[in-house]
Amino acid sequence: MSSHIEKHFLKIPPSGEFAKVSAHEWADWHWQIKGRDSEKGTPYYQNTVGNLDTQLVSACKLLNKEKIHLLELDDSEFFKKIDEDNKSKPVINFSLSKLTQLPQRITTDLARGLESRNQTIIHLFINHPTECSMELFKACEVLANAGIILNNHMTFLKGLNDSPEVVKDLNLKLIMMRVRPYSIYLKEYLAQEHAVLNVSKDQGIAVLESLRGWTSGLAVPHFLIESKEGVYQAKLPNYIKKNDGEHFVFRNYKNMDFDYINK
Repeated sequence: MSSHIEKHFLKIPPSGEFAKVSAHEWADWHWQIKGRDSEKGTPYYQNTVGNLDTQLVSACKLLNKEKIHLLELDDSEFFKKIDEDNKSKPVINFSLSKLTQLPQRITTDLARGLESRNQTIIHLFINHPTECSMELFKACEVLANAGIILNNHMTFLKGLNDSPEVVKDLNLKLIMMRVRPYSIYLKEYLAQEHAVLNVSKDQGIAVLESLRGWTSGLAVPHFLIESKEGVYQAKLPNYIKKNDGEHFVFRNYKNMDFDYINK
């Protein structure tokens, strides 16, 4: 592991009441979910820090509606569920919503089992750069090395990740983990009920504007708005300033104008 990588990813050591836990136990996913707080329903492992921890965990619970968490199944149950859900499909698709909480679950045996099947796409839900721990980096590395495509779907959370700086930082870390920042969701239909989701369309577009041209094209996700009627792709920043059929005026990401005559 290069120092360049290590300086970008936080390694979370056992602390507090878990300070005496052995390294072997900490790395074992069985230990992580053994005796977990059944009321909270989360493993011991947390890879966020400070006040963000509580806020992010609360937001994740709000967004996560999965009845069965694949990462809490043993290998035989895991692959049985995957195979049942992807019968006759040329590409296997599934989500791992709790990977930030249980990265230790990704083992070489699990990756080999996926590698032996059809091409696999895994969807992740990482919402903040503080979730990008060294343990998560290693989990994504094992999956990517097995030829698995990793896509991330971020949701705008008010005051947590609705700024250009946070999104740029997150997307950079995702690219370093070989995870594509595939989409950013704005949960419009839940915004009135949950303040943490009350992010405006204009703010979302402003974040996209700050990414396009100023960072790698691979780190510019689709902007999706989820309303009561369904999901639709939001209006992107408008780069056409004039279009009369013959004369076009475009602007670039630096707001520089360019003329084009349609001959």
